[in-house]
Amino acid sequence: MQSVDDIIIKKAAKGDKEAFRIIVEHYKNLVFAACYKIVKDPHEAENLTQETFLKIYKSISQYRYEGFNTWVMRIAVNKAIDSKRKMIKIKEREINNVEVINFIKDPKLSVQDQLIKKEEAQQLIACCNELPDKYSKIINLYYIKNKSCQEIALEESINVKTVQTRLSRGRKLLKDALEGVISK
Repeated sequence: MQSVDDIIIKKAAKGDKEAFRIIVEHYKNLVFAACYKIVKDPHEAENLTQETFLKIYKSISQYRYEGFNTWVMRIAVNKAIDSKRKMIKIKEREINNVEVINFIKDPKLSVQDQLIKKEEAQQLIACCNELPDKYSKIINLYYIKNKSCQEIALEESINVKTVQTRLSRGRKLLKDALEGVISK
């Protein structure tokens, strides 16, 4: 015998908007709470709640009737974790950009030379930010934060050889990107 929930889910899977609205009403507070617990921002949690229900709407036909509550929460938590990761990357890049620009300030240089260096640093930052994260992070740790390959390996939980390889490949990618900017 099917439960009322299974009947509503099947109707929603067939495109019944009223059935889907019932699902949203039933789960919206739970989804919001799960997202908020992870991202700690009510506006972002609200956006993630909407994204979660959009994902549910698009994929409800793939639901296997093995615990709808668990399925909904897994989608919500995954959305929130992805969002938190993106926010952390954005903050790291903003911090790194400020560090690079502060790093180049030199009181011995004229104001004009400092402006030129700042513009060059901004181009370097823009090119570095376009690199895959695994390379830009290593380049930043090595050149801006002055960490050794051994320190980076410990911090990132990877082999020293992996750090050296990523540093070498990152330099090449950065060089190619900078040559592309200069040639424009």
